[in-house]
Amino acid sequence: MIRNYPLGHPIPFVGRTKEIADITARLVDPECRLLTVTGLGGSGKTRLAIEAANAVAPHFPYGIVFVALQPLTRSDLLVPTIAQALGVTFYGEGAPQQQLLSFIENLLLVAH
Repeated sequence: MIRNYPLGHPIPFVGRTKEIADITARLVDPECRLLTVTGLGGSGKTRLAIEAANAVAPHFPYGIVFVALQPLTRSDLLVPTIAQALGVTFYGEGAPQQQLLSFIENLLLVAH
């Protein structure tokens, strides 16, 4: 189950079998470091991404985390927003961005 995302959905997910298969195949490929789902607003991209993430959950023993990025108005808020969702505290030397990248390399981050 995805952390930081409301549990359950009142409407069952139906259809889009090919899209789920394509996304899940890419997510479990170790060569895939970033996957972007694009489409028109309201077409169900977030729901599709969440369904695919839940399908591949066993492949990510460190978990799956959902991070809402749509409220951000500035790019400099990206790293602290993701860190807050993950519960990461930056420490000592090293750029916060690099510390965050090191932390997330073993989990699946779903951003919206």
